[in-house]
Amino acid sequence: MSNTENKETKTEVKAEANGPEIAEPKQTENKYTGPPVARVITSLFRSIAIEEGDIEKLRQELAQIREFEPRALFEEIDGDRNGSISAQEIQAWLTANFAQNTTADVCQEIIAEFDSSQDKRMDYSEFCNLIMPAANQNLRDYCLYGRRPSGPPGMSQPASVCALAVRIFESETRLAAKKRDARAQLSQNPEFDLARVFHDVSRGRYDIQVYDLVDFLESNGFFPRTEDLEAILRRCDHDADRALSLEEFTEVCEGL
Repeated sequence: MSNTENKETKTEVKAEANGPEIAEPKQTENKYTGPPVARVITSLFRSIAIEEGDIEKLRQELAQIREFEPRALFEEIDGDRNGSISAQEIQAWLTANFAQNTTADVCQEIIAEFDSSQDKRMDYSEFCNLIMPAANQNLRDYCLYGRRPSGPPGMSQPASVCALAVRIFESETRLAAKKRDARAQLSQNPEFDLARVFHDVSRGRYDIQVYDLVDFLESNGFFPRTEDLEAILRRCDHDADRALSLEEFTEVCEGL
């Protein structure tokens, strides 16, 4: 037997001893399969427009109840009477008024939406921004300043007032959940680049004008009405200049 044949025989014996060769599993890439960035952002603005529009209708309906007193309702929720409301106090009040699926975390999200002082609590002025009309200044002023108290200090608000206030909080909860889901989709999409999206929507300018936003939304399947645009501006345009700055756009897409 030649040396070559001996080498081949030894190789075969060694392979049999080690058992059959097992193929290495191929590494598969985890590719993003969700909707594109533009569609997610459009859906987010649509949710803001619809929910804020519905919430404003509830605010105005609440403001027209003769017995409604914003300060009295605030003090009713402020369990420890320290002048500001915590997430736990909101949760306790909502639970006592038969609201469904309320948690302290969700209530904290609602506070964050109106927390201009960034102290993670809700003072009376912030509470009024949550509960009072934003699109009807006359109705807001009358409810805040032109109405005489209908009962003694410390008196609980009637059931009709509490029921509408609960519906406002529940609508805020729904909007918070939709924002959370959209932001999670954006954060998981490797193609999401906030600065690039802002540049594209604003057409290279330093802010997004209303007509820029309309063009972007319409190009992605959402044709906003005037009331939809006003609802978006109420929620997102914090400095009331009827445009969205990079900071305001960042808050919409990524939160605080």
